[in-house]
Amino acid sequence: MKPTNHDAFMLGLQRAWLAEQASLRIYRDLARREKSPARQKVLLKLAESEQQHADRWANRLWGLDASLPTDHENLAQRHRRWVLVQSGIENAEDKNIDSFTISALAHFLIGAAKTIITGLSPWKRGPR
Repeated sequence: MKPTNHDAFMLGLQRAWLAEQASLRIYRDLARREKSPARQKVLLKLAESEQQHADRWANRLWGLDASLPTDHENLAQRHRRWVLVQSGIENAEDKNIDSFTISALAHFLIGAAKTIITGLSPWKRGPR
């Protein structure tokens, strides 16, 4: 059975929700490891923003009588998140970067994580 546009749309919404969940986990992990209260506050604010985004996707799915996908990281995804978190913290500590740069770095890492998790290239539409 060929997927319909509706099915593809629902799958896209579910992938968006999963990507927001992944971003949320990364920001929270970065915040947990951050020693600077100011930087930690920025990271927690970013995590809060990702939660709001996830809530919007969830409400949209529920409004269309669709369910949320199972949010379960496999071993490879957990490893990638760990590497991203370690990389972000190490770069911040080694270079003594200010919180604005930490935020930009976190956004870059989240974009990379979303690309990994959703399988979407940032340069073209659709799955790889």
